Amino acid sequence: MTAIVGNACKLEISPDNSTWYDISGYATSVDPGEMVRNDGEVFVFGSDKGEVTTGKLAVREINIEVLYNESGTVPYGTIRSAIDSNSTYYIRWSPTGGGSGSYQYTSDAGKWVSVNDPGAEADSADPIVLTAVFKTPYVTKGTV
Repeated sequence: MTAIVGNACKLEISPDNSTWYDISGYATSVDPGEMVRNDGEVFVFGSDKGEVTTGKLAVREINIEVLYNESGTVPYGTIRSAIDSNSTYYIRWSPTGGGSGSYQYTSDAGKWVSVNDPGAEADSADPIVLTAVFKTPYVTKGTV
């Protein structure tokens, strides 16, 4: 078995699920969260075991980290504007870089819910990295 490294990930965002903006050159990480089905449990007096029930799929929270920039609108300006206007967006990523036949994960319509504004440190030469949070009802696994 050959291990897969995610350092060539292709990450894209779209306002309409048709025109995609490649933000891989700005992105430093994508954390897709977990696929979770809501569950419940209850215990009854007459049994030593609990009862487990399952319900609907939970909303998916995807966190990305991107470099701060002021020269263009993607991605910081785009994400901040989408939050201001409460716009619907889509996100997709391919852990191995998006080559033909590789896996790609695509969100349903969702919302950017947060992005931090840039901070600064006097003793640091590190680039400014921002965290943005996107929420969507579902992520589909497919191929490029």
